[in-house]
Amino acid sequence: MLIGKKFKHFSTHLIIGLFVFIGAMEVIAAPGSVPSPQSTKKIMPGDALRIFVWQAAQRNIKQDLIDLLTADYIIDGDGNAIFPIVGRVRVKGMTVESLEGELVEKYKPYIKNPIIIVTPLIRVVMQGAFNKPGSYRIDAKSSLWELVELAGGPAENCDLKKMRVERSGGVVMENLLKSFEYGYSLEDVNVRSGDQIIAPYKGGFRIEVLMRYATFIMTAVLFYVQIEERR
Repeated sequence: MLIGKKFKHFSTHLIIGLFVFIGAMEVIAAPGSVPSPQSTKKIMPGDALRIFVWQAAQRNIKQDLIDLLTADYIIDGDGNAIFPIVGRVRVKGMTVESLEGELVEKYKPYIKNPIIIVTPLIRVVMQGAFNKPGSYRIDAKSSLWELVELAGGPAENCDLKKMRVERSGGVVMENLLKSFEYGYSLEDVNVRSGDQIIAPYKGGFRIEVLMRYATFIMTAVLFYVQIEERR
């Protein structure tokens, strides 16, 4: 009997302890208790926004408009974005959560119980040995390889190991590839909007560059010959 009472007493305290532990974990893990970096990050001019809209039911609106709203929106230099129907909205300085709330309020007259998800996009310039170099907008949570894929993948003789990041005319990160060996995102390695990722070619001159110089030299020679013939 004594053993039974002790076991019962121990079991009671164990159960109480488990409930206290679970309650504490729920407080720690509760949504919104510790804001994520993306939810507190301010939206800035030059970036873009990827908007996804979902509706519980329609009210005086066609699905075509819902599809139209689900798109990417560029933020202009003044910090505004132009959305269908509601027009220009000043988004500069807002957080993702605050913008989601404002868009929900603006679209309530047109969509019943709208659910709007905002994903900020950063702008990165891809230069050098890529098949489609240029400026691209991408979610900062994406990996380097997703960004390289947007740029058409590495070109022939691309020296991936020497990829670097430049910002405001200076190199801020060398050997970018090494930073992604463990699957880090662009945000994790501090790639920011407006950065340039440059991938050099292996081994000096490319054949395309050599041909370009040869063409230029031949054009100059022909021009010189024509001038001499007219004298």
